[in-house]
Amino acid sequence: MTKKIENCEICGETLIVTWTDFYGQATCVNCGAPYQLLEPSGATKGLTYPYLDLNSEFKEVFKEYYQQTKKCCRIGTYVEHRSGLREEHENFKKWLKQYHPKFLAKEA
Repeated sequence: MTKKIENCEICGETLIVTWTDFYGQATCVNCGAPYQLLEPSGATKGLTYPYLDLNSEFKEVFKEYYQQTKKCCRIGTYVEHRSGLREEHENFKKWLKQYHPKFLAKEA
């Protein structure tokens, strides 16, 4: 069963996505939130697609980041860095360090 997602759960805008390098995963073009749109082989059975691919705690942190900065941070699965990804991740990492450091590895 597929549920209809009309608006992104993070930015609230109409959900328009771009594919990542992981099968069936895409990110919102406005905020970068990852959505699993199709079931990959070997996936846990019983999941309903599509869904926002963030746990509830991190979803709230990512939503806070977007609301405060209005910056996109594509956090889907990519094999190589695409244009702008490094900068997006660095901006998000700096923000996390200031507001939610527990989400960073000790080396970050």
